[in-house]
Amino acid sequence: MAAHLGAFWTVPNVLSLSRVALAVPIAVLIVRGTDAWLVAGLLVVCGATDWLDGQIARWTRTVSGWGKVLDPIADKVAVLTIGVALILDGQLPVWFVGVIAIRDVLIVAGGTSLIRGMGKIQASLWMGKAAVTAVGITFFAAVLRADAPVMQFCVWATATLMVLSFIQYLLRYFKLRPKVGPTS
Repeated sequence: MAAHLGAFWTVPNVLSLSRVALAVPIAVLIVRGTDAWLVAGLLVVCGATDWLDGQIARWTRTVSGWGKVLDPIADKVAVLTIGVALILDGQLPVWFVGVIAIRDVLIVAGGTSLIRGMGKIQASLWMGKAAVTAVGITFFAAVLRADAPVMQFCVWATATLMVLSFIQYLLRYFKLRPKVGPTS
């Protein structure tokens, strides 16, 4: 299968991998209580890699199967790593990161099932990208210790987007999944 995924070492894929590499130091800095503006700056850099990897892949015509796999996995690893750090720091509720984790595990499971059944990697959906952007904004607000009403809005708006995006992925899954059983 790896041969069908295209080139691995491309600039977009390295940017996706750098997002994972940035998540660990960001999480450590959050837990250690490092300067909020430094952590916020690193979050912006981490988020910029998410935007840049896709843009560069399209500009350079290097969109690949690897990129379609690495980008969303990098998002999920970064979000969960940083989310757990923000829970430990007392900035986010456990249920919020739990919603993200459950959604992401189910999306990965469904995507894996579709790859096995169809032999094709599905691109991320627009609503999923919007939900990840909202997570980034919520994390940014949490790191900067936004006022309670702002945090409540961010948490609930983001949780809503996560659920709506999950529904969209679920609908796509049921539309595309290989049919099982007799066809009579």
